[in-house]
Amino acid sequence: FEADFLFSDQLTAVVSQTHPLAQMRELTWSEVGLEKIVAYREGSHVYQMIETTLATQGILFAPQATYHFRQSLFGVALSGQAITILPSLSLNRTMPPGLVEIPIADPIVSRQYFIVSRRHRAMTGEARRLRRFLLEQLTRSADF
Repeated sequence: FEADFLFSDQLTAVVSQTHPLAQMRELTWSEVGLEKIVAYREGSHVYQMIETTLATQGILFAPQATYHFRQSLFGVALSGQAITILPSLSLNRTMPPGLVEIPIADPIVSRQYFIVSRRHRAMTGEARRLRRFLLEQLTRSADF
């Protein structure tokens, strides 16, 4: 297989503007592990990333609750009862007013997106055009 890198998407904390962490410029995973957390359902890719990262810090991931939908996570975070951890890429388009995004470092945890194709196999014309279009758009886009 061959892979063309598209972009990466960092996990970030989302908290209510009234939460004590809201004034922080950056958090560590050790600091996140001290908070009540709501997350996507167990078994989801994001849940597994959080669980694995906290485990490397010696912290057991025991979320206060898990949900299937982002809007549910936002609702609990807005209440100030817990924080949530989400991929940052789409937050500027989906996050409701009243929430703050705080980057999490030490370590930075992100997921990478690629176009994967079979090596030594010709792509169809449509697939080549789609790959070229995506790579051109992402190169031009300031969001990535």
